[in-house]
Amino acid sequence: MEYFLANVYEVLKSHNVTSVKVLGHSAGGYYAQLFAQMYPEMVKSLSLISSMVPLNCPKTKKIVNGQWKFISFLSLRAKKVSRFYFNQMAKSIKKDYEKQLAKNMSSLPEIEKKFMEENPKMIKASILNAVANEGLGVCYDAYALCQKREEVKISPNIPVYIWYGTEDTTIPFSFVEYFESEYAVKQVHKLEQVGHMLYLPYWNEIMEEVI
Repeated sequence: MEYFLANVYEVLKSHNVTSVKVLGHSAGGYYAQLFAQMYPEMVKSLSLISSMVPLNCPKTKKIVNGQWKFISFLSLRAKKVSRFYFNQMAKSIKKDYEKQLAKNMSSLPEIEKKFMEENPKMIKASILNAVANEGLGVCYDAYALCQKREEVKISPNIPVYIWYGTEDTTIPFSFVEYFESEYAVKQVHKLEQVGHMLYLPYWNEIMEEVI
């Protein structure tokens, strides 16, 4: 992850970018946290949207639920099985996209479901891009999340904004409580009747806060 983030930093520098406001959703939220730790002089604010925490860290050991413990086990101790698992997931989505979409949408909160129904082309392109290369990107993301870390430290000078949906079945609220205990959290947006993909219907509000 550090190598990837160092490349991001060098690209920004090459374009004479000296300050950024960083946003991250889900696994991207973890990348955003590490970027803020690595380059505190560049990061002016950090917005974590339905964000992951470091999964293999003493401070998060008690709050990681069974779902993420299983993924950690696969990623660290059964890499071939993990690769096969994500490969099969990607194949099933590509083979019968509409069926898989309908299955997943049936459990979504209404506000997210409505947004996806109104923007089918964008949603399809995003999903298929996420599972491109036979699911390798998702597999590597899971592996990155599970790397052992003693802690992630973010400068208290960096204000952190948290966005969380009460219907999120991917990220438990205990992750939000972890952020509040570890970082200089300025605002927590706890949104009712919205889940993991809250950024879809609330993108304008998120941007207003950042800008």
